[in-house]
Amino acid sequence: MEKEIIDKETQDKKLYLELGQVIELIAPADGKIHQKLFLIEYLDENLIKLINEDDYSIFEIKINNGKLLNETIEQINIIPPNPVEKGYARQWGYLPNKWFKFHFGGDEEQIIHGKITNLEKDQIEIKTYPDEEVIYIDFAYKGIPLDLPLIKITPRDPPTLKEETQSSDIDSDEELPDLDDEGEEIEKYFDRDIIQKELNEQLLNLEDLDDLLDENVKLLCFPHCSNIVAHINPVKEIVSKAHMAGAYVCVDGVSYAPHGLPNVGDIGADIYLFSSYKTYGPHQGIMVIKEQLAELLPNQGHYFNSKHLTKKFTPAGPDHAQIAACAGIVEYFDELAMHHGIKSADAPSGVHNMIRNYEQKLLQPLLDYVCTKNSIRLLGPSFASKRAPTVALDLGYNSFDVAKKMSGLNVLAGGDDFYAVRLLEALGVDLEHGVLRLSFVHYTKEEEVAAVIQALEEVL
Repeated sequence: MEKEIIDKETQDKKLYLELGQVIELIAPADGKIHQKLFLIEYLDENLIKLINEDDYSIFEIKINNGKLLNETIEQINIIPPNPVEKGYARQWGYLPNKWFKFHFGGDEEQIIHGKITNLEKDQIEIKTYPDEEVIYIDFAYKGIPLDLPLIKITPRDPPTLKEETQSSDIDSDEELPDLDDEGEEIEKYFDRDIIQKELNEQLLNLEDLDDLLDENVKLLCFPHCSNIVAHINPVKEIVSKAHMAGAYVCVDGVSYAPHGLPNVGDIGADIYLFSSYKTYGPHQGIMVIKEQLAELLPNQGHYFNSKHLTKKFTPAGPDHAQIAACAGIVEYFDELAMHHGIKSADAPSGVHNMIRNYEQKLLQPLLDYVCTKNSIRLLGPSFASKRAPTVALDLGYNSFDVAKKMSGLNVLAGGDDFYAVRLLEALGVDLEHGVLRLSFVHYTKEEEVAAVIQALEEVL
């Protein structure tokens, strides 16, 4: 949805507002909104719904024939960059094959679980779980329909095997399959359940974060995902909590960036760090930092570079050759998009989804195999959708020797602590043994993963 607005200051100047844009309101007579930043959440011919980026309050502006009815607003400034994705569903990640909880209001809140099965224009098709009914929500490029009691939409993981069992039509008195006939499948099921229960105690608990954040916290630092556990943390939710507490956020994306092409603007972190050599480029560290924060931080370079935001944080000066070489990363992903028929406008999200879907397909058989081995402890989620394809295994004995044996089978694995000393100690891993780590990316082949599983079978 795009809306043409006539600026009050200059009647001939027209602004084209879009859903998902961040705008600044100039209203000197109203201190509550003057020079505040707002996210456009809903937009139609008569109404603009805004979210205040400071306190997340809702502010509405009425429109008539392209003119603002709020007399206090003298000017609207559009804050770049504009979102790449068009339409409410795409901007908020409501895409096919993703699972969500839909919270409906009314006299009593109702939550519907479901998987998005199709997206046409800005209408999503949802197959509910476990009832398998089909419902539709049409955002019409405006946002959540005003006549629909839909409060919010929150992500959820796909149903687990346990959920599916509990939700089935099997009578409670019906006997389980004979252990002798299907012993392997039952053993696998219970092993997975135990592993997942242990995992839940290892992952970040957002309720703990609420207890930690107070007025004394100025900076929150955390990884997008660990190089050991590999669980993909709920970054946007963590960032939101930190910002509400008045803290800046720095996210270490080095272990996630090769697998997910993170949308840094959407994440909302004040600083996002990763290594370009992890994203198929030269050996170069990359920092994305919000301009406001960059201006506040002291100069770390030559005094004459103090006013240049692109130079003030590099004491030795920028390595121009390395920076130029980073252009090859963009060209590589552009080629990926072109090769797979992804339109240039959809290239960032399209390539991201393609990589994630393929890597999950490759990863799950390896996780399934590991979960059948009681002698192996998998660190991190046993479901590919919850993690990056970095697999760390606690073997209970020297992982270095195992990695060496696997190299003799033409499989490259690592045995070490991988600089995660405190994490491994917290997980009860013997540092002298370390962990065996297996990693792959989007150009790994299915037969190569099969070779890894075969090598593990021989060595372990």
